Amino acid sequence: MRSFKYSPNNNSGSFRHRITFQKNAGSVKNKNGFYEDVWSDILSCWSAIKTSNPREFYSAAQNQVESDLRIIIRYRTDITSDMRVKHLSKSYLIIGDPINDGMENKTLTIFAKEVVADVS
Repeated sequence: MRSFKYSPNNNSGSFRHRITFQKNAGSVKNKNGFYEDVWSDILSCWSAIKTSNPREFYSAAQNQVESDLRIIIRYRTDITSDMRVKHLSKSYLIIGDPINDGMENKTLTIFAKEVVADVS
């Protein structure tokens, strides 16, 4: 019988956030005549999410908050940088390619960014 050693990096309790990966399915014209991107769900999985401090900045006379996430999931080969991540009704764009941690094919680290416009 094979015994498994406890590893805090692979502890299943850390993977407690359910996320959904989405891929762009094209664009459609909305009721105002503007084109909007349509995103379709590809897969859902459990993840560990680490947040960083949000940064405020001013762009085009709009106050915006940019927050970054580091998402860790179990290793898989079908995650690409043209997808986005949805978690708790918020969407995050994937920055760069997912990183195979330690080249061990155990976990992937994904860096993601959310930009929310304040229209007040």
